[in-house]
Amino acid sequence: MIQEIQNILKQLGDWGISLRLKKIKFTLFQELIAYFAIFSVIVLAALYAANYVSNMMFDKYSPYYMVNQFDSVLDKLQSGKYKSIDFEKLLSKSVKVDIVTEMGDVVYSNYNRIEKYNPSDFYYIYSYKSPYYVNMVPFVENGEDYVNITIEYFDASEVNKSYVLNDSNEVVSSNDDTKERFTREELDYLSNDTQIGKYEFIGNDGITYYLISILPESVLPDYSNIFKTIDQIYLGLQIFYVILVIQFFWLVHRKILKLIKKLNEAIYELTAFGSSRVKNYRGPKEFEEIADNFNIMAKSLDESRQQQIRLEEDKKKLLSDISHDLKTPITVIQGYAEAIADNMIDDDSKQEYLRIISKKAGALTDLINKFYEYNKLDHPDFKLNCENVEIKEFVREYLADKYDEIIHKGLDLKISIDGKKQVIELDKLQMKRVLDNIIDNAIKHNPPGITIHVQIIDEEKTVCIVIEDNGVGISDELRAHIFDPFVVTDDSRSSGGSGLGLTISKKIIDNHQGTIEVKKTDSYKTRFEIRLNKKY
Repeated sequence: MIQEIQNILKQLGDWGISLRLKKIKFTLFQELIAYFAIFSVIVLAALYAANYVSNMMFDKYSPYYMVNQFDSVLDKLQSGKYKSIDFEKLLSKSVKVDIVTEMGDVVYSNYNRIEKYNPSDFYYIYSYKSPYYVNMVPFVENGEDYVNITIEYFDASEVNKSYVLNDSNEVVSSNDDTKERFTREELDYLSNDTQIGKYEFIGNDGITYYLISILPESVLPDYSNIFKTIDQIYLGLQIFYVILVIQFFWLVHRKILKLIKKLNEAIYELTAFGSSRVKNYRGPKEFEEIADNFNIMAKSLDESRQQQIRLEEDKKKLLSDISHDLKTPITVIQGYAEAIADNMIDDDSKQEYLRIISKKAGALTDLINKFYEYNKLDHPDFKLNCENVEIKEFVREYLADKYDEIIHKGLDLKISIDGKKQVIELDKLQMKRVLDNIIDNAIKHNPPGITIHVQIIDEEKTVCIVIEDNGVGISDELRAHIFDPFVVTDDSRSSGGSGLGLTISKKIIDNHQGTIEVKKTDSYKTRFEIRLNKKY
């Protein structure tokens, strides 16, 4: 206790408050410390006395003890190993134990009970996890016999119940509108108090069970009087505590008001100027944490502002790239169409001009379609149509369909896929687009004679699809931005490439919660690695 007071004095001393202990007349601060010390001594003494009395009055069959005992064998209860539990050793000799479902079916009984429980009775069986005590007071009014039943819970968050029953056990007055009449069995459970109790748990099969124990009457204490006494003690402590706490905080408020004001000014400056910081602030730990949190917020706002600037720049670049890629084919189409319309082209050249117009129109259509796909993948309403797919068989079937096209272009195809099955969640249509984009690029931008190698590697938690080729490769500078929109090689732009294929591929893989990377190895100049999470 003395050490606690010294720690408080030291903390308050750090606030710049000094004590003049040598004077007979106490300052307000000294009185506050005296009140706090007296309060602490009284509360600690009362708590000690309450604990001592509780320990003297309670025996090992308190609700909390019962819960601890059952918790110690909870693993066996949840797994259904009831016969391996020695309930007499766990609780008491001659204890009776039933384990029943919430529908009342008995799944275990150490005294061979076969009678089913009434599920509506469970509410009135004493709960070790939500303990209460019951008072039943009979009285006579207008010549009629009545019983006043009160159920008072230890937990203040629970609503206490009160019932007045006539001689037919019908509820004539209550704060519980759901109950109209008590059965004989329900009254028996209530009158038994803690002799019959339940412990609720959920089994590994997801079903709720009740462990119902029936203790011998000889071991049960009178909990009603015990808890009434303890409640009175703690009620007095709470009232006294509230009075002193109110006085304490009222006095402390005046002492720390200046510190709060200083912090508010700093927060206002931070809000007004955006990039400002609360600097060199010293004070109570809680206020320093607030200052640090606002500094973190300010830094986050700065980063968000910078990110917004980058997004605007990316948007401008995107629009510029779109304009450039649209302008080229449109200019060609417009120029050739005008030349044909003005009869500036002889009949022999018309077919060539029309072929060029058709080619540019096709490239323009492909660009628009790619841009549509790119935007669709970014839309918040877009969802993958995933299903469980055996990935190795899926890739084999895809390569079988693609084989003729690869061989026709003069390229070799090497496949390294084992027969071990591996299932993942996959949108087959979207994944086919990813494979198309990568392999079509390898076909389009490499000379005949190169080899495309496709393999699938089983990793601990992922499946890695590798597509690599020993063709012309990708420059280091371009490789770093290969998945950005409208990034193309010189031969791609001259051949009408949109620069969106790999960007779309990355978005599809991202939507699958996977990753895609492009690397370079000694054997293969271009190596794409797609990693997808395993299903099982």
